Amino acid sequence: MRINRLRESGLVIWRARYGAKHVQEDVTEIVRLHIKKNESLSLLVDYEHLGIDPCKQIEKDLTVDYSIDGKKMRRVAHEKSVLILP
Repeated sequence: MRINRLRESGLVIWRARYGAKHVQEDVTEIVRLHIKKNESLSLLVDYEHLGIDPCKQIEKDLTVDYSIDGKKMRRVAHEKSVLILP
């Protein structure tokens, strides 16, 4: 597995899952691609931007495990909302 931006400083995405309850897909690499040069991320949470719809016609969430300057955190964004990190 390729870890993008493997270091302790700045924004690091460790894991990203998109779906509902028991049906979730790994979208870690897709989310990592949205990190900007200034170490920020802004992403509309929907199947078009994440490239997959793991459970059609069901409301989904994007769960992201990340760190900023070594401090680990988790953020959950609902479908059709905008995830902004940090």
